[in-house]
Amino acid sequence: MWLADIDQDGLMDVISADQTAHRGVWHMNPGVAANTQWRGNLIFRNIRLPGDFAMNDIDNDGDLDWLGISMTRGQAYTVEQVVPHTSLVARVSLPESFDSTITKLMFTLATELPVTGVPAAILATNENVDADGDGLLDVDQILGVGRDFVFSMEDVGVSSSFHVIATL
Repeated sequence: MWLADIDQDGLMDVISADQTAHRGVWHMNPGVAANTQWRGNLIFRNIRLPGDFAMNDIDNDGDLDWLGISMTRGQAYTVEQVVPHTSLVARVSLPESFDSTITKLMFTLATELPVTGVPAAILATNENVDADGDGLLDVDQILGVGRDFVFSMEDVGVSSSFHVIATL
C-alpha cells in the first residue's frame, strides 16, 4: 500500500497492489462530504502477482507514476499516469431505470448521428467477463447505476469531428 495525492486535489489517497486479482488500485479520497465513499479506480490489471511498488514521478512530467516489481521472476514494470485532455475523455452514465445485464461495453467513433454504417474507429471493446479472476464481472465493476465510468481515449490516428459512441 502507498499513500499519495494521486489526483493532486490536496487529499491523501490510498494506492494498493492486489496480488490475488493481479491488479493495482487507486482508492480516491472523497474528503469529508457526508455519505461519500472511497472509490476504487483500476490502475492496471493482469500483472501477475504485483509485489513491492513505489509512486514517484519517474518521467518528471508532474504526476505520480507506478514503479513495481512482479513477484514472479522479479520483473520490474512501470505504469505511467496519463492525464488526458478533456476533449479526450467521455463520461458514461446509466439511467436509474437501467436494469439490463451488460455483456459488452464498446466505444467507437461516428461521423454522424444517428449512427449508420461502419464506425470511423473502434476505441475499445470490453467483454463483461471475470478476466482477472476476482469473482466479479469486469464491466460491472466500472459501470453501473450511480457509478459513472470515465473513458480516456488514445489517439487512433484519425482527424475530423466525431461523436464518441458508448454501446452496451
